[in-house]
Amino acid sequence: MSLEGNIGANPCYPVCIDLRQRRCVVIGGRSFIVRRIEGLLEAGAEVTVISPDPCKVLDQMAQAGRITLLKRHYRSGDLAGAFLALNTSRDQAQLISEDAKTHHVLVNNISLSDSDFTIPSVLRQGGLSIAISTSGIFPALAVRIRERLASSFGPEYARFLELVEPLRRTLPQSIPDYERRRRVWYELVDSDVLDLLSQGDEDAACALIQSIVQNHVSES
Repeated sequence: MSLEGNIGANPCYPVCIDLRQRRCVVIGGRSFIVRRIEGLLEAGAEVTVISPDPCKVLDQMAQAGRITLLKRHYRSGDLAGAFLALNTSRDQAQLISEDAKTHHVLVNNISLSDSDFTIPSVLRQGGLSIAISTSGIFPALAVRIRERLASSFGPEYARFLELVEPLRRTLPQSIPDYERRRRVWYELVDSDVLDLLSQGDEDAACALIQSIVQNHVSES
């Protein structure tokens, strides 16, 4: 059996991109694309969907003002001003790839060989994002790994990040030395704070965070 290589033959470089107020274009309106669109919206992107026959959910999202929906086929120039594009149309893949190059737009094409990036399977808990990628080789494996990780990273991680986020601003003032602050971060992560949050004891978790921080501040 011969297996042809694709973009997955070479490891991709993983990054987390800030999409806030950036225009992202999705070509195609089948129901499976809704999850990806939701991901773009969660990241703050301004999403335009182009499809002559969008699924009902996309119609509802457009009526709610969450996306811009163009009920027609893709036209050359539709990517002008976009930051990235997701294309699920095989018929227009070549045109869209050429347009993406012309307008310097990153594109994920249904044909991986014409793609600039692949889309990982993502587990989110508030500010925590865990992305699993097989570099486009076998996405189903990434999904199963994400499902297994979901049981290990619950909502306590989201709450933990909410509680410690203010320290990113205040701790440098009370502990100017970076190496000392670094010890605080790891002591917080390695402490019982996450276990207390998973047990629903937020008061004890907050008290422990304060105790750890104060111990290091007093040593400064």
